[in-house]
Amino acid sequence: DALSALDSSMLAAMPNDTLSGFQGYQIQSLSDDILGELSGEQFAALNPSAISELTAEQVSALSPDIFNGDGIQQFEHLSSDALPGLSPEAIASIPAHAVDTLFTSEFMEVIDADVIGALTADQIGNLSSEVIQTMDASTVGAIAPESMAQLGNNVMDIQPDAFAGMTADHISALPEEAFDAMHAGQIANLDPSAMSVFTADNIAALSPDIYMSFSADHIENLQPETFASFSDMGVGRLDPDALSALDSSMLAAMPNDTLSGFQGYQIQSLSDDILGELS
Repeated sequence: DALSALDSSMLAAMPNDTLSGFQGYQIQSLSDDILGELSGEQFAALNPSAISELTAEQVSALSPDIFNGDGIQQFEHLSSDALPGLSPEAIASIPAHAVDTLFTSEFMEVIDADVIGALTADQIGNLSSEVIQTMDASTVGAIAPESMAQLGNNVMDIQPDAFAGMTADHISALPEEAFDAMHAGQIANLDPSAMSVFTADNIAALSPDIYMSFSADHIENLQPETFASFSDMGVGRLDPDALSALDSSMLAAMPNDTLSGFQGYQIQSLSDDILGELS
């Protein structure tokens, strides 16, 4: 009854040492208006055990910048039930340096897609390998394409089936070093339409083993200029399905050193039209 009479001005007048005395069951009685007026300093002063009692609805009432400052130390005390209450604005305000410890696998599993979409490039770049490894295709797909710009070598931690969530826009935003780190299982699950944004430099950076994962659809979606970057070790790993998509213009774009990589059994799969156009 007494708690119901409190307003934000009354809490604002209390020293931080006083605020630390609130218990969990009391925090649950505070109105959304009061919670929304809490400063980061006041929030940081609350007892961690009380923070753990906040509901998702109460968390959604907090100021969006509550964690951008002293309040960040309370983030780890939020319960998994409360995490869905975090707004995209609140998530975007969290310092990138704190992400590797605060954004756990559990956190990524319970927050909404619009919150994942609010993650910044610096935050994505600071996700731990463990967290990236537990992301599924829907989570990967929810990341804003421009936020892939700092993923770098950590792209190798995306599970092959999760790579299906990558779009052409995601691929376009990746830094060059990300293509060095990709592996065959990922490309096998990549939507073929995303191959259309691979540049010649992107193709040149791929491991030869990745060519084993190219399907006919992958080949057909590549831009003509990218075939000049095919490697001899790579073409030697193309399977019959991928070979069936090759045409004479694609082979004509390949350097002679690359053509030397084709194996006997692969030559047998080339069409008469292709062979007839060889110089």
